[in-house]
Amino acid sequence: MWSSIRRRRRWREPRGASLDIIPRRAGGADGPTVTLCDSDHTILHKIANHLTSGKPYFYLVEGRTDEEKKKLYWLATRVYNAFQAVSNDPNKQVIAMLVLNRQEQQMVDVLRKIYPELKSREALINFAVQSLYKRHISK
Repeated sequence: MWSSIRRRRRWREPRGASLDIIPRRAGGADGPTVTLCDSDHTILHKIANHLTSGKPYFYLVEGRTDEEKKKLYWLATRVYNAFQAVSNDPNKQVIAMLVLNRQEQQMVDVLRKIYPELKSREALINFAVQSLYKRHISK
């Protein structure tokens, strides 16, 4: 689709990430993608967040051409609509940031050796939460 919303004035294409038009966290895996530079990606999500909270967002694209604005608004509304569509879905994943100190990180790494089928720290922590829940809540 687009290589970037706004072309840089260099001879090279801007570097960017290939992003799902419908975010994966809103069920958009394996759908169409667009490549955006970091700046455009940030603005896109700021616009979507402003749509969610009902705040004005036009100032976020000041200095952009009408075509650039149109593309950013189009993408932002796709993000906004996707998250609205799954807002009450009990299976929707939520990102949780976890800060571990060095000792806790070492504990997780030791446990990963005990559970080699769990390929990441995230998988191990998810397993631990589910195990504790089953043990204490759903007996």
